[in-house]
Amino acid sequence: MENDYGDKNIQNFHCIKHKRLRKEICLLHRCIDGDDDFLNYYDKIKRKVADSNVIGNIISIDIIEENHIALVIILQEKYTSMVSMIFPKEYPFRPPKVKISELDYTDFLGEYQKSELDKRKKCLCCNTIICRHNWAPNKDLFDVVIEIYDLLNVLYLPINENLYKSIMNKHLGYLID
Repeated sequence: MENDYGDKNIQNFHCIKHKRLRKEICLLHRCIDGDDDFLNYYDKIKRKVADSNVIGNIISIDIIEENHIALVIILQEKYTSMVSMIFPKEYPFRPPKVKISELDYTDFLGEYQKSELDKRKKCLCCNTIICRHNWAPNKDLFDVVIEIYDLLNVLYLPINENLYKSIMNKHLGYLID
């Protein structure tokens, strides 16, 4: 059922070789298209999607090449971010390699930690499910997408607050709390 949907509706779907990944991409694509009736058969995914509003903020899912997908996500209703995932042959036993706007996800987390979270004792990359020590075969594409979406939204919150404060200060000459 998923393969028929993927072959008909997802460009370059034939490039995905992993059976499980094909299924996960089809389910994600169907969610993005607004077809969520099928989720009654997938309780685990239904719970994940219900707890996060990530699905409504994914603009597109594109298959770049074999086991390589790209997502365009809207953050804070203003910003877009390109998330690229390359799935190893060992998937689901090994995590995907993730890039955010051409920057490796773990490097991205390290840069954020250096600039914003000097007080943390444990590095952010060790807290992510993408870390090979935290990955398990029960994790899936939905877990990765939800984690990245939630983290990026947290990162963009200070930008919105600082932008708001600078606009108020420039045009009013003071801040209104």
